[in-house]
Amino acid sequence: MYFKGVRSIPAMRGPVACRQAAAHDGAAANQDDQPEMIDTLPRPVLFYDGGCPLCRREIAHYRKLDRDGAVEWVDLLAAPERLRQVGLDTRQAMARLHVIEVDGRLVSGVAGFVAIWRRLPYYRHLARVVTGLGLLHPLDWAYSRFAARRFRSRCKSGVCGVG
Repeated sequence: MYFKGVRSIPAMRGPVACRQAAAHDGAAANQDDQPEMIDTLPRPVLFYDGGCPLCRREIAHYRKLDRDGAVEWVDLLAAPERLRQVGLDTRQAMARLHVIEVDGRLVSGVAGFVAIWRRLPYYRHLARVVTGLGLLHPLDWAYSRFAARRFRSRCKSGVCGVG
């Protein structure tokens, strides 16, 4: 079992095809259904809920600071195919913030925030404090509760298939 915030995606280590769904249930994937080959990424990829006003404001703030284009910002509602490449569906991605690190690891929650903060001016100091003081787990506990509440509230509109 993986820590909630960090999930290794075996199919993304090195230049191999992303076949998470097939790998997880042991089924053989159809060659035509396999996503493209992914090697190491040039920059991390953050998936965010572009339909959530709070999420949009926070990401807009981070994007202003990302003058060097150190992060790829992906609205998960506008790019469901990108989610499928890493074995996520829209509902899973909406439940917690997810980031694909440059080495192919999929991290979520506070670990995802820290992965992004490390690449942003000002926030890189916060990333050092969070990791240096061992705050990742307690902050992720709090984030999980907040994210669950936001998810339930957001999904009342039927966007993620729950009522």
